[in-house]
Amino acid sequence: MGRHRKSTAELERKGAFNHDPARGQARSLEPVVTGPLGPPPPDFVPEGTELGYRNKAKLLQAWRDLEAATKEVLVTSADRLHFETTARLLAQSREPGAPTSVFSQLNRYLSQLGLNPASRSLVNGVGVKTTEQEEDEWKQAADGSTGLPVQ
Repeated sequence: MGRHRKSTAELERKGAFNHDPARGQARSLEPVVTGPLGPPPPDFVPEGTELGYRNKAKLLQAWRDLEAATKEVLVTSADRLHFETTARLLAQSREPGAPTSVFSQLNRYLSQLGLNPASRSLVNGVGVKTTEQEEDEWKQAADGSTGLPVQ
């Protein structure tokens, strides 16, 4: 099985483009997404007491729950449609008698967002270690020191 493609930002941090400039040029036209996820879609926000208010409240709750779960994962405006679909699947899965196909799709979407235990290690989070932190850890390992106080 092949390896997962590393992000351009990760390769830049590790100096891969210094070693192989052509690799960086091949990725020079990649789109750069910097926008935040943004607020929930308008059809998720309950208004008044019209028919569907309860469903909209469930959609909004699912959106908020996913937002809370993705605090450590970088989710941007480019992920908005995927995030919205995941929220809809989450709301459907909470309904009594939801079909197993909804759970299967939800599991796949959660994996793609890095929200499953197995997929969490494959996603770069917001709190990624800096190069200096990694170098310090390697130096400590080479010196035999752990950085912990000796008792």
